[in-house]
Amino acid sequence: MVVPVSVNLQLRRLNSHLSDLKRVENAENSEEQSIVVAEICNTCMLLLDKSMNKLWEAKVGKSSGKPNIYFPVCSSREKLIARFKQYQMPQIPLSDTEIFHLIDSVQEYNGSSWLSSLHKISSMRHERYPDVGRVNRLGVGIGFDQDLYIESLTYDGNGNLSFKGHGINRSNGLIEPAKIEVINEVGTILKEVDQDPFQFCSESIGKVKKIISSLYMMIGKL
Repeated sequence: MVVPVSVNLQLRRLNSHLSDLKRVENAENSEEQSIVVAEICNTCMLLLDKSMNKLWEAKVGKSSGKPNIYFPVCSSREKLIARFKQYQMPQIPLSDTEIFHLIDSVQEYNGSSWLSSLHKISSMRHERYPDVGRVNRLGVGIGFDQDLYIESLTYDGNGNLSFKGHGINRSNGLIEPAKIEVINEVGTILKEVDQDPFQFCSESIGKVKKIISSLYMMIGKL
């Protein structure tokens, strides 16, 4: 089954939202970032929900007592199995193992936290926008405007950097000491998930696209 045109249109709009988020990521006022992040997360969850409803249509068809169906976000495999029963599709875990494995693989209990984070942010839509704040990021730059020969490079996580090697001047090719500088940048953080807003949204969009593409293809085989 091909992905519906309406879904593809929403996916393309996500790319547009992502461009908007990139444009405002260094803005002094974080409110616009918060709004765009909310739009991206809400749309991502909506698209996942639509794919689950399409699965229900394929497996159940029509029912006078259709439950409200959303893409499962569960804390255990047992609860995921129970959710399929609630959705009138108890056979999925046993008879449609490919579909079940796809949905099971993105749950937090399997070490994948992005879906639960996405769901957490989208669930706030009736209350508030996600909290985007400004942070200072310290880093170390090595070899600015140089090519580097690195014999060894270690960082112990306590701020101690050990570098052995040298720089090669790109202008004249001469060997010289490697340039090492401390970089202090002002960035933004999506506080609900303690991540950079653009990175979180970009990765989430990519993963949602893969899930939707795979799920619609599997539904087409039913």
